[in-house]
Amino acid sequence: MDVKKETKQRKEPFGRPTKYNEEILISTMSYINGAYEISGEVIPTAAGLSLFLKVCEDTIVNWTKDKDKKDFFVLIKELKAKQKSILISKGLLNEFNSTIAKLILHKHGYSDKKDVTVSVHEQDLEELS
Repeated sequence: MDVKKETKQRKEPFGRPTKYNEEILISTMSYINGAYEISGEVIPTAAGLSLFLKVCEDTIVNWTKDKDKKDFFVLIKELKAKQKSILISKGLLNEFNSTIAKLILHKHGYSDKKDVTVSVHEQDLEELS
């Protein structure tokens, strides 16, 4: 039998069947709405969600990128928003280690860089000459 012909005729995807289904969405909502705390976590994370759902982190990333799984993408956006909100609130209340909060918030686009602007007048330049 010709392997090339057999490969072209196959319509089903290779690999394991996906675990993604309605129950995954329900479990993800549950995790975001507080099950992460029951799992012993302080903030919801993609790593924590992967453990909660019993899938690897790469699967979470792949599901988030999959255009056919828009509901999951929306839930991951909600997870990240909740994570950011908790980090800011607890960071301001000194309930979190500031270094760790800053490190995680950096992934949300926050930074502690300082913009310094120096203005020099012509008179100052003449005095330096």
